[in-house]
Amino acid sequence: MSEEPPSSRENLVLLLSQHQESLFRYIYCLVPVEADARDIQQETSLALYRKWEQFDTSRPFLAWAFRFAYLQVLKHREKSARSPLTFDPDVLDLLAGEHERVADHLDRRLRLLDGCLQKLPASEKDLVTIPAGVEETMSFELMFADGFQALCRASYGNSFHQCTTLGPKGVVEILPGDKGSVFGQSGGNRPNPKRLVVNKREVPAEDTLQLAVVLDEFAKAITSRSPFKADGAMGLRDIRIVEAVYASARQGGVSVPIKS
Repeated sequence: MSEEPPSSRENLVLLLSQHQESLFRYIYCLVPVEADARDIQQETSLALYRKWEQFDTSRPFLAWAFRFAYLQVLKHREKSARSPLTFDPDVLDLLAGEHERVADHLDRRLRLLDGCLQKLPASEKDLVTIPAGVEETMSFELMFADGFQALCRASYGNSFHQCTTLGPKGVVEILPGDKGSVFGQSGGNRPNPKRLVVNKREVPAEDTLQLAVVLDEFAKAITSRSPFKADGAMGLRDIRIVEAVYASARQGGVSVPIKS
């Protein structure tokens, strides 16, 4: 007796199971609290179930699911409008567009990485996996005395290739060039290309070797006995910011002053 083919609803369950991690990463990219992202993922699954008959099977499922997830994120934002951990609509659009642009590439990287990890013996696998207790992604907001606000995110598993500043007079973006990220240093002793865009108009910028510039400045400070621009005080300030981020997370996202 042959098995019956899966029903339409069963196909949805299979697709959700197959893409649940990708869908969650998309939502978590837009919502800085993991518990909220989990709730939105559940609401998205219900919305997909209700609208399943409208799905065009000739088109990619994940792109269709992303649209439903984005709508659920907007609904969540309306309910949490007073929360200090709510992204501005313009920021949501930028994050959603960037994630959709790199989603396929990120999934492929994760699959390849998982394949490499499976080939390692257990003793060596423990050396390269993230220790227990270290978060995969952290989102936080910095509020400055002059009223400026910065929405920030750091991650082990996601690459963020865009730095955007929204202000009353326009938008300033630092975008990657043909290769590389806007952060860090490219390999092979080559400049990490970046593009500076102000109000959608590109401004010429010189490509430099970031590490080389730092070392040159360090050498100049030693030979001229002048203060080094990136001194230990900056590193100490970074640690104080990190400590304040964790203190805020432990207290449910409240504002925590940073010691000067």
